[in-house]
Amino acid sequence: MYGKATRHPWRMKGVVNQILKSKAPGEVVFIDQLMVSTPGLIKQISGFLTHVRYHYTAVFLDHFSDCPYIVMQKALTGEETVRAKANYDGHGCRHGAIVKHYQTENGIFTGGAFQKDARAQRHSNGHVEKLIRDLQDHGRTVLLHMQMP
Repeated sequence: MYGKATRHPWRMKGVVNQILKSKAPGEVVFIDQLMVSTPGLIKQISGFLTHVRYHYTAVFLDHFSDCPYIVMQKALTGEETVRAKANYDGHGCRHGAIVKHYQTENGIFTGGAFQKDARAQRHSNGHVEKLIRDLQDHGRTVLLHMQMP
């Protein structure tokens, strides 16, 4: 319970945004990014050990199936974000879903590289924000459970 505790707003502002409707996987995919406070290791099989670490994560969430897909990133650049998008597109193609619309917010998604690649439109991105919060809550809960005697 301690790991999942969050503060709730005491009042709501504005009108709730309408979410796009989807009738098949890939019609609407939500994207957001988060910064990882504890950097992750990069896989290596041979060679010298690298000091480069994963510091960011791109989170994709299909609106129809609620299927999450996570891509670790070394930097928060347009090129890394386009690489993560291409990775997700390949994942979708392997499962028979072609992405028709990416729903994003601001940040790196408004930059030239991602706009040229995805032609994304900016809307509210609440579904993937909730997924990110759930991922953080679960990670915190696991770490707290590991510390208990």
